[in-house]
Amino acid sequence: MPPTDPVSPSAAEERAMREDFANEIATRNLRWIWWLTATSTVLLVLYTGLNIALPSMRSEGFLITQLVDLGVTGPLLVWLAWLRRQPPTVRWRRWFPVLYVLIVYAFFDCYNLSALSTAGQTGSYILGVMAVGVLVMLPPRVFLPLLLGNHALYLAGVALTEARPGVRMLVAMDGTAGVLVAGLAAWLLYSSRWSEYQRERLLARTNAELARANAEMNDLMAIAAHDLRSPLEGVRRLLGVMRARTEWSREQIERAVDTCLESCGGMVAFVGRLLDAHAVEEAAARKEVELVTRDLRADCVAAAERLRTAAERKGQRIVVSGAEGPARVRADATALAQVVENLLGNAVKFSPAGATVECTVVAGGPAGRMGEAGEAWCVEVRDEGPGVPADECATLFQKFHRGSARPTAGESSSGLGLFIVKTAAEAMGGRVSCAARADGRAGAVFRVELRRAE
Repeated sequence: MPPTDPVSPSAAEERAMREDFANEIATRNLRWIWWLTATSTVLLVLYTGLNIALPSMRSEGFLITQLVDLGVTGPLLVWLAWLRRQPPTVRWRRWFPVLYVLIVYAFFDCYNLSALSTAGQTGSYILGVMAVGVLVMLPPRVFLPLLLGNHALYLAGVALTEARPGVRMLVAMDGTAGVLVAGLAAWLLYSSRWSEYQRERLLARTNAELARANAEMNDLMAIAAHDLRSPLEGVRRLLGVMRARTEWSREQIERAVDTCLESCGGMVAFVGRLLDAHAVEEAAARKEVELVTRDLRADCVAAAERLRTAAERKGQRIVVSGAEGPARVRADATALAQVVENLLGNAVKFSPAGATVECTVVAGGPAGRMGEAGEAWCVEVRDEGPGVPADECATLFQKFHRGSARPTAGESSSGLGLFIVKTAAEAMGGRVSCAARADGRAGAVFRVELRRAE
């Protein structure tokens, strides 16, 4: 597996991370708001009772404010209980905290202005803005305009009260200081939590990549033990027999040597596929593909010629058809050759003797895939093998994956060919898919779409 930079998520990962963070913050806010609303409701009931029972605390304006607040907190609790059970896709889970902040600001504004007119200066406004800034976590771009806009309204309300000018000035200064501290605290808390969340996600991603690399290493060791150890053991034993059988004729020795050479050739091919897979993966991860204009049909013809001997050994034919003229695509020369050769080699390997492997170059690219029709050239390889079960399509292009179908002439299968196809095609901006043959015959169709050259 190629190394990745653990501190540089892609644009898609950044968007997904911000979306997940927003959902996490919404869940946290709803939990805190539930407890704050429940607690404030209990306190409101207590203060309203005292306001009614004690003449010294009785204030008509204050009582009206408390009764209005009680009428608001009840429905809020019901709404909160419903929202907390909703999935993250419900947008009100994120917007409810904003509404709650506005309601809390209105409550503390009215309470403090009423108290200022009757009982003098109180610290309820500062307490309110500080509590909201610390307990309800909103993005600074949302929270700060709410905080400053409310403070402007509050200062206007203070200026209209009947309190002495000195008291109004002191209340305005204290409130402004509280707002500045609340804004700074809210910004620092949100930024700190976002940084912590990024570290947690990136650490989780790194751990997942390490686990995947470890799993790939285990798969590689298992495959190497199967695909290398057995042939090596066969060669070792055959050489031992040759050493012991001094009476063998030259013809017998040549047959034994040919068997050893064939086994060594298979092992070299296996190691080569491992190196090819690693090189393709490295190039894709580092974006080292060099896109130039290539003739897709010509590359298909060249790949078919390279595989002609292997196909003829099984009595097969490789037929290239489709576009009459050049089919120019933007592709990397090495990567494109690997894509086509692996697709054709896979078709030859899994098709029976006497089969015809069809390689068709067509114009296309349906909307929603590579773009509007005509923006892509596609190569489709049809084999006559057993086909691909529907439940294997999702894993077919994974590294070291070996499907239930087996090669028809005992050829080796490393589980790397289709992985190389997918990795190389996607590195060039293409797409890969597989499906059953549309003509109802046995076999599969592998399709690679590459963007058309201008």
